[in-house]
Amino acid sequence: MRAAALWNLPLLTEDRGDGRDAALNPPGIRRHTVIGFRLRDGAFGIAVREACITSTRPDPGSARLILDNEKIIAPGGRSLTITPMKGGVMAVASGAFAVRHVRRMRFERAWGTYRLNIDGKPAHDFRAPLRAEALPGRLRLLHP
Repeated sequence: MRAAALWNLPLLTEDRGDGRDAALNPPGIRRHTVIGFRLRDGAFGIAVREACITSTRPDPGSARLILDNEKIIAPGGRSLTITPMKGGVMAVASGAFAVRHVRRMRFERAWGTYRLNIDGKPAHDFRAPLRAEALPGRLRLLHP
């Protein structure tokens, strides 16, 4: 799914699973929001279900987050979870603040190395800054 979203290709999927007869269920398309990440070294990654940012150091200090122009200072030791939502937004959650629904996020001024887990798998070890944005309709799921 990530490869299809990365290359902006449609993905053929199984039946929708709603239990209706296939003859009454016409072919359709569903667009799904994904999260795009840009790292300092120019690397680009896409998360389909969830992304998590965690520190690799025991005491990393604080990090500055910019969430749609709102600046937040968050403890760097707490993990940051980002999930795509309907409507072209992403939910950013941490134990340090309430869940925010935003279109863009910038993670900066953090000391040390952080790990970016994409869809439950370690993807990149990076140093700040990191940019994330919701990419609505990037993943297209075709239903026969």
